[in-house]
Amino acid sequence: MIDFFHKYQILLHHSTPYYLKGNGLAESSNKSLVKVIKRTLAYHKKRWDSHLIYVVWANIITPKRSTGKSPFQLVYCKDAIKFLQDATDEPDDFSKRINRIIELNENRDEVQYKLQKCQNKMKVLFDRKARERDFKEGDLVLRWDARREEKGKHGKF
Repeated sequence: MIDFFHKYQILLHHSTPYYLKGNGLAESSNKSLVKVIKRTLAYHKKRWDSHLIYVVWANIITPKRSTGKSPFQLVYCKDAIKFLQDATDEPDDFSKRINRIIELNENRDEVQYKLQKCQNKMKVLFDRKARERDFKEGDLVLRWDARREEKGKHGKF
């Protein structure tokens, strides 16, 4: 497998995309979805499965604070209603497709700017609580050795 990566000059990176507990961003973005699902379960105890699709759809078309756009808008560059109206039109010609690609790139730049702004705001809020500590040689500090810790036992550190 590694020879295949070297042959086609593919960089191999190790990550854990399916371990949501380790991915704080995914965990926090799913909080609101879980809250809405719980509320739906409370209202529709017997037929909750038929209402689940509406919960997911609402999550997809709801604008997020960090980006200012919904996930649907990020993928298709349009609101869901406009997208459905355009689906009934004739197939797109080449210039219309080029304009959509340009609009998608502008959309991505705008979202990237908003995300950076949101991250800077979160950093300022975090830094406000943090305090600088000066350690001198001989000071006692608590050191955590992750290799000796049993997996799943330490919780959030």
